[in-house]
Amino acid sequence: MRYYDQIGLFSPSGHTDSKHRINTESDIARQQQILSLKELGYSLDQVKSEGVGDHFSLLDIVSLQIAHLKEIISVQ
Repeated sequence: MRYYDQIGLFSPSGHTDSKHRINTESDIARQQQILSLKELGYSLDQVKSEGVGDHFSLLDIVSLQIAHLKEIISVQ
């Protein structure tokens, strides 16, 4: 997650006084979106340029995952 913060892809909602990251539920959902898109073959640059929460809803990502699984199944 630090790398994602360094490249401007994802930053936590805050930090504690001891510099630990504070993640809200929406932060965790965004992290899951990023990881799901990465698993589907999107590069981090693509995810960043698309604006995860702006372009892909959770429903969009689940639909992409279902389509990807159907492709895998049809190949076998």
